Amino acid sequence: KKTLINDNFECKILQRNEDFLNISHGIEAEMYSPVSIPHDTMIGDAHNFYSDRIIWYRRKIGVTPSEGNRLFLYFEGVYMDASVYINESLVGKWVNGYTSFYFEVTDYVKSSEDYIYVSIDYHCPNSRWYAGPGINRDVWLYESSGEHFVIDSLYVCPKKQDDEKWLINATVDAILWEIFTNVTFHCDELNLHEGMIYDKA
Repeated sequence: KKTLINDNFECKILQRNEDFLNISHGIEAEMYSPVSIPHDTMIGDAHNFYSDRIIWYRRKIGVTPSEGNRLFLYFEGVYMDASVYINESLVGKWVNGYTSFYFEVTDYVKSSEDYIYVSIDYHCPNSRWYAGPGINRDVWLYESSGEHFVIDSLYVCPKKQDDEKWLINATVDAILWEIFTNVTFHCDELNLHEGMIYDKA
């Protein structure tokens, strides 16, 4: 199950001080205001494009996983140097501001009232004159069974054959019975006709 959770986020911006990256400042409720994700903290601050800042976001997670299921937080983009917490517990860090990432949070979530906190350490100079610091892409919550395909692990490689048919190879990483494995699919009789794929394998 994949659920978009862009709503109900709040944000606050602090001057850049490494002390403000401590989770205690994220938990502190003062200065938060509602925002919509995707969110860019520079849009409303045009006179301070190059000001360093610490950015905090928070949101109640809103769900608890069903027994035996796994829960994942998926961020399409956060600029940059992000740390993700559930309540006071650090789940993981992601430095790159241009790639999506996810963390499993199953063992951290005890209640639908638990909070997601995201800190961003934005400092200049960085890669662009206008970086758009913040959670600037969609945020998703994935819930899966214990046996599942690993997020973003599907790779499909089509190759046209001499007889105008297509050889399709696909691989995907999977968790099966708590064991990580790689699964390969092979299909050697797919015909393409007017943009449609017909499976004759």
